Amino acid sequence: MVINIKNIIFVLTLLIIGTIWLCIELESDKGIKYQLSPQHATTSLPRHSQATLEQMIVQYSIDYGINYETSLRIAHCESKMGKYKTNWEGSSAYGLYQFMPRTFNAYCQGSIESDIDQIRCFTKLYKSHPSWWECS
Repeated sequence: MVINIKNIIFVLTLLIIGTIWLCIELESDKGIKYQLSPQHATTSLPRHSQATLEQMIVQYSIDYGINYETSLRIAHCESKMGKYKTNWEGSSAYGLYQFMPRTFNAYCQGSIESDIDQIRCFTKLYKSHPSWWECS
């Protein structure tokens, strides 16, 4: 088997460029500074209306000791990150994390229609009840 040095250089160049892009993206995203390991993350995320949904999920997940990648994955799986808040399978589940109204009202504060209240409720309950979300 003949190894083509040009192909190896091309692949290595792509890997280096991709790594640099990823590092720049992580450091420059509106003040977010976090490591890929959420348990040891250092955050400086805004807690106001200018924060993105993803930033709020990351911040609250870190605050509650939840892997933020899991929180983001569940929000995307449940509602496509809030794009589809009404349950498409016909249940009465609603919102970013698809809470049933009865569950939300029993365990959470605020409005089931509020993304931030959904995030707060999810991060409060997830460690105790991870099986409530099929999208884990």
